[in-house]
Amino acid sequence: YCPGPKCTGPSSPYAGGHGLTRSGTRPEKGVTVACERALLGRWVDISGVGVRLCEDTGSAIGPGRVDIFVLDHNQALTLGVLRTRMQVYR
Repeated sequence: YCPGPKCTGPSSPYAGGHGLTRSGTRPEKGVTVACERALLGRWVDISGVGVRLCEDTGSAIGPGRVDIFVLDHNQALTLGVLRTRMQVYR
């Protein structure tokens, strides 16, 4: 997902929103993913992507799914859906 309104809706800084994640941080490329609420604050290792921090949630994010933060909408579309393994760290 990206910081634009197509991905983050009214919380987007481009739509006058605060631009913060559910955990209150600014999302960072290479760090932030959206995940189910139970995983907030936990690190996950996504096969083929790397280790990321669950800092956000999303309406379409349920168990076993994450949404990787990228800088723009075209990157989000290019990344698309990736079916892979993920390890959750405690």
